Amino acid sequence: MRTLPKLRGKKKEYSDYWVLGIMGFDSKNLTDFDKKNIEVFYSKIQKYRADNNLSAYSAEQLSNLTLITSEKSEICKRVNCTSSGNRR
Repeated sequence: MRTLPKLRGKKKEYSDYWVLGIMGFDSKNLTDFDKKNIEVFYSKIQKYRADNNLSAYSAEQLSNLTLITSEKSEICKRVNCTSSGNRR
């Protein structure tokens, strides 16, 4: 996993988009490795938000907000990608 970016500049309202890629991931058959990676990922999100005075999310809330997909087009529907893959 890569480290999370540091928050820069003034605190602003914004949306978080976190992306985790797990090679060979099968959402219908989670392995212990997959579950541990997701747990660690959620912990890093929670720490980042706490360190930057952002509202807290429980692991359950993060799980409910998680989109699991292997299709770029599905991600782009959520984050308003342009055709070149950049956000608007």
